[in-house]
Parts: sequence; structure tokens; C-alpha cells
Amino acid sequence: MDQVPIQPPKIHDRFAYRLGAKLPKVLRIMYYIVLFMTFIYFIYRFFEWFLKTFQKIGAFAFDPRNYWAGVMAFGILLIGGFIFAQFILGLDPVGKTIDWIENSIKLLEMRYL
Repeated sequence: MDQVPIQPPKIHDRFAYRLGAKLPKVLRIMYYIVLFMTFIYFIYRFFEWFLKTFQKIGAFAFDPRNYWAGVMAFGILLIGGFIFAQFILGLDPVGKTIDWIENSIKLLEMRYL
């Protein structure tokens, strides 16, 4: 038996629109205005939270007593991310470093022996 994938409800079948469709015209207009304003309010509150959080992180990071700890943490994350990306891309940084050291030792041996 083939199963039909579950489709999300169409826009006019959703609860908010089904409820609004059953109201008289004046109440329907007021309902959609309130619905739209509520959506705008939630977007506003999300941006407010985001900006306040960003401000608090910035105030903490640029406080002089936290500056070098933040710089070191950022540097460690940057270097770790770079090494991790090399392994993901298959660049083999450890193997190539070992090969470079071995080649350097061989060059020194050939030069001085």
C-alpha cells in the first residue's frame, strides 16, 4: 500500500483563517487587524531580545577586564575551527606537517653530511 505523504494545511485551511472566515465582515476586519498587529508585536519583541542580548555580549566582551580573555577565546575558536575544517575537507594537516618535518630533516642531512 502506498502511503500519501502528509501535506501541511493550505493557507485558507489553517485555524486562524477558518475562524476569521466565520465572522461577520466588521468583526473579520478587526480580527485580521488584531492578528496582524500581534504578529508585528512578536517580531518586535524578538528583535528587542536579539539587540539586548547582542548589547550585553558586547558590553561584556569590551569590558577592559574581559578583553584579553575574549581575544584568547576567539583565537582558540578560530584556530580550532580552521583545523576542524581542514580535517573535514580532507586536507590532512597533521600528515602534511609530519611530511614537511621529515623532508626538512632530510634536506639538512643532505646539506651537511
